[in-house]
Amino acid sequence: MASSSFQPPVNVWKWRVLGDPPPKKKPMNMRVKATIQAPIMVLVGYVIYRWTGHLIGPAIVWSLAAVVFIGGWFVPPMFHGMERFGAWLAKWVALILNWGLLTPFFYLCFLPGRVILKLQGIDPMDRKFPDDRPSFWIPRKPVTDMAQYRKQH
Repeated sequence: MASSSFQPPVNVWKWRVLGDPPPKKKPMNMRVKATIQAPIMVLVGYVIYRWTGHLIGPAIVWSLAAVVFIGGWFVPPMFHGMERFGAWLAKWVALILNWGLLTPFFYLCFLPGRVILKLQGIDPMDRKFPDDRPSFWIPRKPVTDMAQYRKQH
């Protein structure tokens, strides 16, 4: 009977040779997060104030910055609550943007464009199937100047 030991081919990726995976990053300290987030929020409030000239919107942003800073340094449950609220708000904003803007944009712009191209018989991606061509190679103009390869942008 033949031996049952399996030897992998030479060209197999030896992933164990690379060593251990990098250690997981430690989550950022709550005080550091609050110290970074609060000044950014104050700056955003200032930009809103300078741009609009109104005071109510920036005052709300500055108040939230104070809540974030105080919560991060002195009241951890308040800071975690603000982070959960921010994650919840981001999720709903993303859903509203996706379904409220991107979906109608697709059906109002791309779908009519595709229908117009289809009616004109234009297939910009050359996707017709089945096709009777012997090759899908697209002929191109011959290169006249080799200097074009020196400018890649």
